[in-house]
Amino acid sequence: MKKILYILTAIILFTSCKSIDKMIESGNYDQALRYGVDKLIGEKNKKTKYVKGIERAYTKLNKRDLEEVKHLRLKKNKNSLDRVVSIYQVMEDRQNYIYPLLPLISEDGYPASFKMRDYATLINDTKIESSDIHLALALKYLEIAEEQTDKIAARKSHSEFTQSNNYFDNYKNNYEQRRRAYDLGQTNILVEPYVSGSNQAFYHTEEIISQIQLSNLNSTWKKYFTEDHGQKIDYIATIEVSEIVPGKERERFNSFTNTKEVIDGKRPAKNKSGQIKKDTMGNIIYKDKKIVVSANIEELIREKIAQMSGKIVVIDANNNRHINTIPINVTHLFEDYSCVFRGDKRALTNEYNKRIKDNCAPFPTDYEMTTNLAYEYIKAAEHSIKAQRFI
Repeated sequence: MKKILYILTAIILFTSCKSIDKMIESGNYDQALRYGVDKLIGEKNKKTKYVKGIERAYTKLNKRDLEEVKHLRLKKNKNSLDRVVSIYQVMEDRQNYIYPLLPLISEDGYPASFKMRDYATLINDTKIESSDIHLALALKYLEIAEEQTDKIAARKSHSEFTQSNNYFDNYKNNYEQRRRAYDLGQTNILVEPYVSGSNQAFYHTEEIISQIQLSNLNSTWKKYFTEDHGQKIDYIATIEVSEIVPGKERERFNSFTNTKEVIDGKRPAKNKSGQIKKDTMGNIIYKDKKIVVSANIEELIREKIAQMSGKIVVIDANNNRHINTIPINVTHLFEDYSCVFRGDKRALTNEYNKRIKDNCAPFPTDYEMTTNLAYEYIKAAEHSIKAQRFI
């Protein structure tokens, strides 16, 4: 109950300490404006201090925003007009916020004065101005892209076309030009598998690598292909496999015996003379019966390690120039075991209690190992190609 009283007291003190004049003096104009409006909404007799406070706060906020607009226009930055649009929208919201109170006259007859503007027209005109600037830049970059076959300029052009459409869909019918910029900005990469061996393992590997998922590689400006369908190819990335080692089968067999002293029930305690001990009540005293138990453990471990190595060779198809060679080496490990025991399970350590397993899986065939290797090779190749810088 005391806690509730403390909270209520704090709220009352905070409310009583609030002053619209102090808010304005400390630069909290937005807070002062909203506080004043909240105080006057629904009030028939409007206190002069709140009427004047709203007027002062509104004037200072508008002055501050208009000074920022002036500064932004002097900068002549291509993105500054977007900020101007945002400021005008805030000013429009502010104007709409006080509009229900107008005309605002205090109980003492003081009439507040507010400068009202047609922000809808200002906002629309600024949006057109911004869109025109972005469109002009887009067309300039597009011209450079077409004349110099410059992909970077094409991407800049596409970005400017996109920004010109921020406020208006397909501004001044720029869709086709934007599409042209997008096409010019594309980098097309042909991905080809190549295996140097001529046995079944190499044929099988080439077949799997040919299934590389290009959707994992494609991005906004990079498109990957496994076949040349007449599109202009900028780079060729050849995934080469030069060595496949399916792995040797290795088998280890361990056999050993564990012994352990364990408690196996109770037995009467005896004194030094061999007599059974009793307590003061005549009851027989018992102690733990300890025995040594043993278990014979037989463990079979199977292991097969396969390796595949090669490289990715990247060529600039436009100039027939070598760009990069990326080595690739992958390993696939098969490992399994069985662990059985004969004897007393109590002799087993915690480690071997957890390892008890009746059957050991058979060795995978070379074909299965090669298949797993090939899929690991694809992942490594995808990662390397994705990390390669293509202009």
